[in-house]
Amino acid sequence: MDGGGASSRRPRLPGLRRLAPIHAPFLHHRPAAVEAARGKYIVALFSGVCVKLALFLAGALLLCGLVRLWRGLSLPTLGAYGLLVLGFFAVPLCTPALQVPTDIAYQWRPWSAALAAPVRPRNPLLADVPLQMLPFHDLVRKRLLAGEMPLWASELGTGQPLLGNAQSAPFAPLHLMALPLAPPQALTVAVAWQVLVALLLMHALLEALGAGRAGAAFGAVAYALSVFEICWAYHPHGMAMAWIPGVLLSIVLVRRGEAGGMAGLVACGLGLLLSGHPETAATAALVSLAAAGVLAARPGGVSRRAFVLELGLAAGMTACLAAPALLPVLDAIRDDRQALPQVGVLADPARAVDVAGARLDQRPLERVDQPRLLGCIGGRHGGLPSSVL
Repeated sequence: MDGGGASSRRPRLPGLRRLAPIHAPFLHHRPAAVEAARGKYIVALFSGVCVKLALFLAGALLLCGLVRLWRGLSLPTLGAYGLLVLGFFAVPLCTPALQVPTDIAYQWRPWSAALAAPVRPRNPLLADVPLQMLPFHDLVRKRLLAGEMPLWASELGTGQPLLGNAQSAPFAPLHLMALPLAPPQALTVAVAWQVLVALLLMHALLEALGAGRAGAAFGAVAYALSVFEICWAYHPHGMAMAWIPGVLLSIVLVRRGEAGGMAGLVACGLGLLLSGHPETAATAALVSLAAAGVLAARPGGVSRRAFVLELGLAAGMTACLAAPALLPVLDAIRDDRQALPQVGVLADPARAVDVAGARLDQRPLERVDQPRLLGCIGGRHGGLPSSVL
């Protein structure tokens, strides 16, 4: 390793402070090579920013067009919300900077070995993003681009379900739209889209309930930029929350007998179920049932019989379309519940062994001797169940 004097003489690239730490071995080369490498590096950064921004704009136009086709929101409203989202995510969308907390990974090897001094994460509370979300989406992207189904992740620990862990959300519409980008950039683009979806759907819901344009805009901004939505933006909770106003709006439209109610319920319900957080989806289902009960108790609109039948048909279609993603999750949950008694066996103090007069826990020995002790439930899976990992 070079001394302090050698480090101080190395040329510096502009903008690196604003990026995640980057290991650039070309800094050790002679000045001509450094200049050439710096030029290629800047061109690559600029090209990446252009692709990222172009993909976001294309996706935003598509989402705005679909909502306008469904509910007829005005062009000024759509444009205002698009500009709001673009301004809110201007730094990660219009510059090479990353919003995902990649600096957390540089606390551990091998990444920490690339730094001259330790890095203190700006927000260590977001550790789930580099430790779970990025690896999950990276594996899903590799599988899908290779033409494979994202069923199993042999790269994680001793192996675990990939489609069955829910949070990988391989078929979430917004993640599929961002598939051309690498996960550190794709996650930010998908998060920007989900905020836009939340703005548009909440605005449409409030307008349908009788709010004026200003009131609908205030409610939409309060919902889409709420503490919960922003704090969980890079987790599946935030993406699931974005679709809930569309589900409630569709139930209102079905009760009134307006066009697009059933199609909207299937589309928004599918987006909710595929977002990767079954707990939020279950809560939204309970809220939707309560809302449907209140609407059914009120006079007006289609008959209660037709209302219930149409809701049941839409729910059945949504469940069937989401089944390829939901059934593996239910299967993994069942496997984990079956593994719990085996996990409890390992906590028995009587299973400790004496080695040279010291009491040692036998669990590591059992894990080596029986590598499938905590996995392979029913002889189908290898490695630890997802709940243990």
